[in-house]
Amino acid sequence: MLLPGRLHRLKLLQRLLVRHLQTGPLAPALRALLASLLAYFLAFSYCSHAFWRDPHSAFFRSERVYDLHYSLLQRSRAQEYLGAANTTIEDADATGAGGAGGKRTFKLAGAEPVLCAAFVTVARETNYFAEAVGSMLEGLTDQEREQLYLFVLFADTQPDKHPSWQEPWLRRVVDAAEPYKISDADLARVREAEEKRNYYVKGVL
Repeated sequence: MLLPGRLHRLKLLQRLLVRHLQTGPLAPALRALLASLLAYFLAFSYCSHAFWRDPHSAFFRSERVYDLHYSLLQRSRAQEYLGAANTTIEDADATGAGGAGGKRTFKLAGAEPVLCAAFVTVARETNYFAEAVGSMLEGLTDQEREQLYLFVLFADTQPDKHPSWQEPWLRRVVDAAEPYKISDADLARVREAEEKRNYYVKGVL
């Protein structure tokens, strides 16, 4: 605890500062200084909050910019969407998750879509294809989904090796999913590219 004498001196100092700010000869300068400090603090706080993601900014925070807050949320939504699409009709019948009749339907492209999107995917040890599709489709309204035609090319000579090729969700949420439809000569080129891990050739063909 502060001693009574010290507390009295602090109160006296406070009164003197207030008096100087109000009527002292340095009052305008002190008020200007305090106003400048307040403006600087507010500007610094705003810039720290608004520009911490900008790598060209002095307020860039490299230790925070790669946090996956939104990405993790979107990934969970995509996984939930695909999980619902991956539920077989028999599973839905058993759990009642599909509503009337145990069936849940997913909208596909309408008769006249206005946008075409395509995925080219290959089998990999770590594959983000399913999450990418789920993230793209999750949250679309029925009208938005009907305006989108979604095509998937499995760029493997043996598409059944791809982890998503046999998944039930694929044909339920994607408008078309196909392997290569090319000549034997081109297929031989692709097979050679697979052995050499030349993904550029695989994707172009």
